Amino acid sequence: MDINIESETIARIWEWWAKKGRSEAPRRYLGASVAGHECDRYLWLHFRGLFRERFEGRMYRLFERGRREEEQFIAELRGIGCEVWDRSADGQQFSVSALGGHFGGHLDAVVRGLPDAPKTPHVAEFKTHSDQSFRKLARAGVLDAKPMHFCQMQIYMGMMKLDRALYLAVNKDNDDLYAERVHFDRDYFKSAMLRVRRIIEQPCADRCAKRRDDWRCKGCAAHAVCWHETGAVFSRQFPWSDCRSCCHATADVEGEGARWTCRLGRTCVIGSACNCADHLALPALVDADVDTATERSVTYKIGGQTITNGLANGQFTSEELAHIGREPLEQGVIQKIKDVMEGARVVRQSTIRARMEAYAKDVPPLFEGSLKEMRQFMNMQCWQVTERELVDGIGYFAFDSGACMSVDEANDRAVVQSDVPF
Repeated sequence: MDINIESETIARIWEWWAKKGRSEAPRRYLGASVAGHECDRYLWLHFRGLFRERFEGRMYRLFERGRREEEQFIAELRGIGCEVWDRSADGQQFSVSALGGHFGGHLDAVVRGLPDAPKTPHVAEFKTHSDQSFRKLARAGVLDAKPMHFCQMQIYMGMMKLDRALYLAVNKDNDDLYAERVHFDRDYFKSAMLRVRRIIEQPCADRCAKRRDDWRCKGCAAHAVCWHETGAVFSRQFPWSDCRSCCHATADVEGEGARWTCRLGRTCVIGSACNCADHLALPALVDADVDTATERSVTYKIGGQTITNGLANGQFTSEELAHIGREPLEQGVIQKIKDVMEGARVVRQSTIRARMEAYAKDVPPLFEGSLKEMRQFMNMQCWQVTERELVDGIGYFAFDSGACMSVDEANDRAVVQSDVPF
């Protein structure tokens, strides 16, 4: 008999789960299920949509098992005579919301008629555990073993105005069950909600650790963005920015619908590229020290240099800072070119360079030499610049003649290329 656990069939199943799980739209609010996380910075980055956890297909299948266990628990509670409400009048899962819709969550159920407390309605929270986690839970209780679950229940009790919760857990290895009734702690609830509000309203939040190699940080999904290890000065996980990473945007906690407002009067874009030239990166996301700030710009010190996030000539847009690492900025080369090349922009991949590479396949360079020689060559032309780009410290120009030029100031070299011979 041929046994192959790495079969193509299984591989395709994992691929299906990965595709299914990763296609789910991320929440645009801070969820009660994560509110008990020990790190304020993690929650702040999570709320601002600056990272997203991506899992292998097996994990998404495991999450689905957790949802199936919820149905099993509900059936079991009803089977022993309890009243269980798991849907509101409109057929949707019970939900709670606060702070203008920027914070909320979904309850597993509300149950009444428990043998331990027949008359008291309880918020019900259902969880699955590995054997090791389950044994710790049975030994220490939910507060010590799973503080995030405890926080979640306290928030649901406070927002639902109930004073008891039922925590039901199953050991996935052997189907052992654990039940714990949790009392509402008003002071805990108030403290948790104040913390949530602070995280939503503030333009930054502190890390739980002082060092990037702290054990709490090593496996964190937000590690690269949090500790500026994305390879760029402006840290972000995605190839675009939305308004939540901008100084001009504020979460409206007094309204509804999880709205954001822009102090420049623009319409805030959440969950996709805002493509706003006025985007001003939150300083907490920039791997440099703030020097000065105005309403429309922030100047940073980086190494022995200063750079400014803004729109004026010589300044860097947020999009540009998302393409540049610290080293070329510390060297000052890019800033020098920006000061000289009015209107030049830094891009991740130069479209002008791509054109030059295509031209070079068929036509030799029109010019190749030092910057001094390049200036003499260009003085003989009547070309007008139509595009300017900066990539890795090299300036790229496109002209109305169709010709393109690269300027490498650090190595005193320039190349002019065209699609037709000179």
